[in-house]
Amino acid sequence: MSTPAFKHVCRPAYELPSLMRTIGDVDKSKPLDDAMRFAVDAASSHANNAKETLLMGIETIGNLMLQLSQLSDAVDARDLLGIGGLIRHMSVEVQYLIDVEDEMDGILKHDRAAKKGGAK
Repeated sequence: MSTPAFKHVCRPAYELPSLMRTIGDVDKSKPLDDAMRFAVDAASSHANNAKETLLMGIETIGNLMLQLSQLSDAVDARDLLGIGGLIRHMSVEVQYLIDVEDEMDGILKHDRAAKKGGAK
């Protein structure tokens, strides 16, 4: 869904924190207004997009590391340390993005059910 809250499609890590502050705590006893629904939908989309980008990058780094292992020249230990730290950080980011996407999708699902009269 294209929403007005989805402004920087190529910069999810930049836009997501602002959206999360805008969303704050959601009162699930009330339906979302359009602005909040747009923000929640945009946050879910950004989390998914960032997650996919990070996973693709991690896979690419893995492929490059496999290729580097075939070289006769040794790889600098500091470079390996830097790549290891980056991969560890990216995996934590992916875990956070999965949590955000799941939470936003849950809010949207609850909102749809509330509109149909199925949730209280």
